Amino acid sequence: MGSSDPAVVGTRGEQKACPMARPIGHPDNSLLSTRANHLRWAAVDDRTAATKKARDTFRDRFVEEARERFGDLPADELAYRAEHLRKAFYAGLALRSAQSRRARKQAGGSDAA
Repeated sequence: MGSSDPAVVGTRGEQKACPMARPIGHPDNSLLSTRANHLRWAAVDDRTAATKKARDTFRDRFVEEARERFGDLPADELAYRAEHLRKAFYAGLALRSAQSRRARKQAGGSDAA
């Protein structure tokens, strides 16, 4: 793997720019993304630590929504309501997924993912 490789992860795990980026819809995009993803995770020692910021940010989104909807509440009550907002978010995703599969089935399409 040379330095001209479009999906190079540096020796210290830093991401490098992708000089050979393809336009949206290019047939190689999926394979390039998959390859870059594998290279990134190969360079990570602690996956939990590497994703902590993203998980915290995602969780905080529901805490902020609970604070906006319900105002100032004690921390434990705010966390309780944020957890239910998170569950409602995932229930909504599941509902849209089921509706999409149902519509595809009725249209005679494949349900294979």
